[in-house]
Amino acid sequence: MHLDPRNPLVLDTKELGRRPGQMAEVERDVPAPDHLGTEVIAVPEGQPVHLELRMESVVEGVLISGTATATATGACVRCLEQVDVPVDVSFQELFAYTDRAAHHHEVSSDDDDLYELDGDLADIEPVLRDAVVPALPFQPVCREDCPGLCSECGARLADDPGHHHEVIDPRWSALAALASDDSDTDERRN
Repeated sequence: MHLDPRNPLVLDTKELGRRPGQMAEVERDVPAPDHLGTEVIAVPEGQPVHLELRMESVVEGVLISGTATATATGACVRCLEQVDVPVDVSFQELFAYTDRAAHHHEVSSDDDDLYELDGDLADIEPVLRDAVVPALPFQPVCREDCPGLCSECGARLADDPGHHHEVIDPRWSALAALASDDSDTDERRN
C-alpha cells in the first residue's frame, strides 16, 4: 500500500534526505479524519485541526514531533447538553527508514510501536489518533457541578434548581388513593 502525498496527514520528508541533524518545520490546518475520538466525544470529521510539526532526520529514520489543536464535541454525560472541549496535545514518533525497519523486524518480535516511512512519506494519522483520543475526557460534563436530569421526568435540573416530585412511600399509596377519592367525592357534593 502506497501513501497518497496529497493527503494532508501525509508528510513528505524528502527534503531532509538521510543526513542526521537535518530539520524542517511544518505548520498546517488539516481536516480531522473520521473517528478522531470516542462515541461520547470526538473531533468531528472535517473540522480543522491545527498542526505544528518538526521533522528531524536521525540515523534510524525521521523523528516527527509536534502539537495538534482542535475542538472536540460531544454530549454532557449528566444532562445531555452539547459540550465543546478544547484539545491541545503533543506527540513525538519515530518513522523508521525501510531498511532500518527490516532490521528491527529481524531482531525484535515487538512490531506494535514501529512506524515505517513509505519511501519518503510519513502518515501521521495514527500518531494523531493515538495522541488525541486518550486526551479526551472519558465522561465529559458541561460544567463540574452539572446536576444532570431528573430521574423521574427527565427535566434538566440546572434550569429548575427547586425541581422535585412528591415521593409517597408505597406502603401508604393505598391511603393516598383513598384520600384522593374522598376529596373528589367532597367536591362533587358541593
